[in-house]
Order: sequence, then structure tokens, then C-alpha cells
Amino acid sequence: MTRKIVTRLRWKHRIGILLLAFLALMLATAAYAWTVSVRYVHDYQTDWSADDGWHRGQIEWSGGKRYIRAGDDYVKWNTFIPQSSGYLAMVYHAFQPNTNNCGNIRVGDHAWSWSNLPNATFSTKGCGAGADNEWRAEVRNNNITAGTNYYFQHLFRDTTSGNNGTGEITTNTYWVTTFGGAGPYHGKFCINSSNVYAPTNGQC
Repeated sequence: MTRKIVTRLRWKHRIGILLLAFLALMLATAAYAWTVSVRYVHDYQTDWSADDGWHRGQIEWSGGKRYIRAGDDYVKWNTFIPQSSGYLAMVYHAFQPNTNNCGNIRVGDHAWSWSNLPNATFSTKGCGAGADNEWRAEVRNNNITAGTNYYFQHLFRDTTSGNNGTGEITTNTYWVTTFGGAGPYHGKFCINSSNVYAPTNGQC
């Protein structure tokens, strides 16, 4: 076999490997695509609340346990005018379906939180002595840049023994002061015993 033929075969082999790697990457990306995506809505708007974004969800399994990942992305402010005191937070609540009550879906470890919000810190609260149902990505410096795309995520736990808990995960912009926090509601996705899905007319 001549040197030219060997060189050609080596290049074909390398190209084949690169194509296989590319296909594997595409399949992996498809496998981890969000199951549900809900465009932001507003029950009211403020000078500091997010103007646009997507609220997404999917089911994940690890060690025989069921988790629900909530992830908001392309979250954007057209303008951002903070109040005179307090700070911004993007907030998830895990509720029983169509209620404001604690259910089977609860927040996970703080280490299961991610965000590119400026200097974001994470906190949880709610549900009394049990595992919390409220998660916050706090922006205490209020350093939001208008027109920038932000994201945040958290991995919730299904606390039922059979891993078939139901519920909903909502998303809000909050303004937090010493008196508490509240702000516009942007939507939710629903959780049944097998999957996550978008609500119909706001109901799970």
C-alpha cells in the first residue's frame, strides 16, 4: 500500500470519527431538551420586574430518585429602575396543583442552583418545619443590565416514596424588603405522576 493511500485512509478515518462525535453531541443535546416551555406572562408590571423570558421544566432521574428541573432563560428587562431600598429576586414556588399550598415537590440543595444574574445568591423558605417550597435567586446589588439575557435554574426533589408526586412550579419577579417580598407572576408549568406539561387556561 502506497503512502498516499495510507494518508487518504487516515484522513477518511479522522473525518468519520469527527462526524460520529458531532452526531453524538446532537443526540445528547436533543435528549436533554426541555420538556415544557412557557412564555412569560404578567399579572401586572413594575419598573423592576422582568419584561420577557421563558419558564421551562423537565423530569430527571438519579439513583432511583425523581427530580424536577426548573429553568428560566432569555429573561430580559427592557428597563430596570430599582426601588429606593431592597433588592431584586427571581423566585420559584413549588405548590400543590392550582393552589398556594405546599405539596410533594420541594426545593433541593443550594448547590443545585445556577444563574448568570449578577452576583446571584440563593435562598429558600416556606413550608414550616418541612423541606422548603420557595427558591430565590437574589440580586442584592440590583445590577441588572437592560437588554441582557439572563438565566436561572434549580433542581427540585420529588419527596413521595413512589416518586410520583404532582404539583406545579411557578415563577415570579420579587422586590424584597425587610417587610417581605412580592411581585409579578410570570407563569407556571405542571407536574403529574409521569411528566411535566403546560397548563391549560392557567390550570393544571
